[in-house]
Amino acid sequence: MKTFTYPFPAGREGVFIRQIIDAIQAEKVFLFPTETVYGLGGSALSQRVANRITRLKQRPGEKAFPILVSSYRMLESLTENIPDAAKKLINHYWPGPLTILFNARRGLPAGTISREGKIAVRISSHPFLQQLGAAGLSLPLIATSANISSRPAVKSWSELDPKLKQEVDFAIDGGSCPPGKASTIVDATASPLKIIRPGNIIPPKDLVP
Repeated sequence: MKTFTYPFPAGREGVFIRQIIDAIQAEKVFLFPTETVYGLGGSALSQRVANRITRLKQRPGEKAFPILVSSYRMLESLTENIPDAAKKLINHYWPGPLTILFNARRGLPAGTISREGKIAVRISSHPFLQQLGAAGLSLPLIATSANISSRPAVKSWSELDPKLKQEVDFAIDGGSCPPGKASTIVDATASPLKIIRPGNIIPPKDLVP
């Protein structure tokens, strides 16, 4: 199957951004650049999408996929509680490469929730994803790294697995992602907050002891 590829940036971005939003709402799966690595994703509210991404990545079913939101209000729809300490991190570092763990609201698809009942969420600072949000995307996105499970994540269009490019519904060619590490992961369900994985962002000790 030949996958349709959208270039980003492009001369008629507004036209294809609307097409992409329609495709996401129709439960399509796609490849896209982020501010850290290339992502594989689709609607985080669709069990069908979560199952398909699990198959594409050949990933163990018990591992949960990270989620991208485009607004604080969208985050509120996914979690039962946003601790004050997490709000401080959000104000300082979102949008950006900081993933925060929250207790998940009931009803989210299997594949997005960990065995402990947590979700991993961030707002991306990449211009493509920012533009999706500005254009009215109302769905959170699964945003796992675009690679077969156990293989390295990739930071450029040319490094993406050709087979993976063929198996998705469409793809965004954004060239190379910015240099740097993966996102920092902070567990906001712990008290005090706990850094699970260090990355591009190192929060000061007054925010994460």
